[in-house]
Amino acid sequence: MRANLCIILAFAGFPGTLRASDLPVAPLPAQAPAAAQALPPAFDLTRHDAAPFLERRAALQAAFAQAEGAAAAGAALLDMAEFYLAQALVPEGRSILSGLDGLPLAPAPAARGDAVALALDLLDPRGAPLRDADRARLDAGWEGWADRPLFLALDELRRGSPAEAAAHLDGALLRLDAYPAPFQAAVLPGLLEAAIEAGHWQMARDLAARFKDHAELRDGSAYHFLLGRAAHAGGELLAAFDSYALVAAGSDRWAQRARLALVRLGQETGTLTAAEARVLLAQARQIWRGDALAVETLQALTEAEIALGDSVAALEVLGELFSSYPDTPTAEAARTRAQGLLETYYARAAEGDIPLSDFMLGHRQISRDYRLAPGFDRLAEVFAERFLAAGASDVAAREYGMIHDYLAVARDLGLAEVAPERLDALRLKQAEALLTGGQHEAVAALLARGIDTDSTALRDRLNLLQARLFDATGAPERVLETQVTLPSEDYLRIKAEAHFAREDWTAAKAAYARLWHRQGDALRFGDAINLLLAAHRSGDRAQTLALAEAFPALTDIPQWAEIATSLMQEAPATLPLREEAARARVDDAGRTLDRLRAIQAVSN
Repeated sequence: MRANLCIILAFAGFPGTLRASDLPVAPLPAQAPAAAQALPPAFDLTRHDAAPFLERRAALQAAFAQAEGAAAAGAALLDMAEFYLAQALVPEGRSILSGLDGLPLAPAPAARGDAVALALDLLDPRGAPLRDADRARLDAGWEGWADRPLFLALDELRRGSPAEAAAHLDGALLRLDAYPAPFQAAVLPGLLEAAIEAGHWQMARDLAARFKDHAELRDGSAYHFLLGRAAHAGGELLAAFDSYALVAAGSDRWAQRARLALVRLGQETGTLTAAEARVLLAQARQIWRGDALAVETLQALTEAEIALGDSVAALEVLGELFSSYPDTPTAEAARTRAQGLLETYYARAAEGDIPLSDFMLGHRQISRDYRLAPGFDRLAEVFAERFLAAGASDVAAREYGMIHDYLAVARDLGLAEVAPERLDALRLKQAEALLTGGQHEAVAALLARGIDTDSTALRDRLNLLQARLFDATGAPERVLETQVTLPSEDYLRIKAEAHFAREDWTAAKAAYARLWHRQGDALRFGDAINLLLAAHRSGDRAQTLALAEAFPALTDIPQWAEIATSLMQEAPATLPLREEAARARVDDAGRTLDRLRAIQAVSN
């Protein structure tokens, strides 16, 4: 309550006192290199407890208002900044320090200001990284400074390394009594945790005994969590559970840590299933966000999802990690982990290991976080190809269109380099999927758009799709107008069928023969029938007989032997009308072939 009152008074103003708006708000002035600076004096903040908070603050503000000259004003501001540091009021202290901007300070006052700024940074609950100059001073520039061990310990704690902080505890405890109660209350929980992590039990008992001197710590969440931590470290698991559970229902950071500790304890003892751990961590995720503790929660939830084999849920959590904490090592590690999960998931889906319904839901969920991620367009194509192969051409067409549109947007916004050939290829894939689904009007509109590149392969593919569209819509004349540089087997077949549909038997025979020469024994039975019919109806008896001899390898239809015999049998020369008899046999074979072709069409 007192802290809240202080904030209101400092920023809203108090009758007869200095307003924060009266002070400069520019950043701290640049300082000389750390090696050239004097050591700051040892802090003696207990002097600020000599009077009640409001009385002491009013006196300091009055001293600043009466200060004459830069040196006196700087000294008054430093006194006020130390006053707020003594109360562990970080924003207020920083606001006062900003008033030093533009004041010419001697080396000693400048070092004192730097020490106050460093202390406020280390007390900041948001845990922002130290500035480079502060880091240099703390690491080496201020060796011999009396308060350095305490601040080194606080720095290790702020960086999440309580065990490393323990190395500085002896020196830190020698200075702790130089600070007033609010400051001690702010740092005691961290120092106790460092002692517990290092197994310094006597020091831990001494630190824990200090908690009773602070109402906000006595019987508070930090105290009970750290009791649980000590019990956990000592193997007293039931006691640890009781302490964690006592704290876990709260709403502060110690409660969140207790929730995570309960999950770890349950996992270590096997009393918590993976599914139960996921439920608890998902709840903890919603309760706490925005700092290193939230990152720890998300990382634990990721591992729980992976343990349950739920890659999609794990990817969603990783997506929050790298989107909420960009440009950090955490984000980079999350991206790397996500890439491996994505590759594995889509490889399994391509092999058919994931049911189509699950794949559709999973891909939809994944796309929300990863649609613009580098390389995701290739994985999305796996989705489209899988559904196209399963006959869901409409789903595939929509996905190809979406991949194209997102890549185009990413290119236009400068988020990614996308080759024009890539976009053309996706548009043609979309057209092919639409054509497979019989959506001829949509295909015509896409093909009318054409392509933007000079690629011969893409141009041939476009013309093939146009030929397929004309064939599907009953326009054989338009099929014959199309041309490709390197015709595929599909294109040769479509052109041959167009000649056949127009009853241009000579052209159909030549086209099917070209396809036969390309495919050999792999020629489809229907194509073989059409070639035989075209040769027969064009009057090419030699070709007809050659085909009749060659084609038995293409089918096991019982009637084929009879057809081949009828076509190849020579009429006796002594019989009258042998030519007519031969023609009759050929015509009869032709009718049989027509029937077989009809059967083939139905079976296809």
